[in-house]
Amino acid sequence: MSTPATLTALEAGFAEALAHRRHLHLRAARMTRNCADAEDLVQETYARAYASFRQFRDGTNLRAWLNRILTNTFISGCRKRQLESVVSTARSRTGSWRGSSHIPRGHAVRGGPGPGPHAGCQRD
Repeated sequence: MSTPATLTALEAGFAEALAHRRHLHLRAARMTRNCADAEDLVQETYARAYASFRQFRDGTNLRAWLNRILTNTFISGCRKRQLESVVSTARSRTGSWRGSSHIPRGHAVRGGPGPGPHAGCQRD
């Protein structure tokens, strides 16, 4: 069981982690290329960091630790979506592709790549 002094030290340390929010959001926006997904990724990163903040060692680079959590969370999400895509594709082979907005990989979409990663993001 944690003591009030331990809890306050953890809260103070995590408050320092919150100071890196802008950097994490910019990095997440570059990864996801979508402002809403970037916000979700940063929120998930902070949730995971908070859950494992007791494992963080004083004297190590907090920003690098948060970046690692952000990157691992992004990669895990990509793998999960890829696996879900494979499962849904396998299920759809018994059905029809009609009504689907599926665009085969490698086919260009009219109008170019779309807005940049920060389009629609609000500035602090």
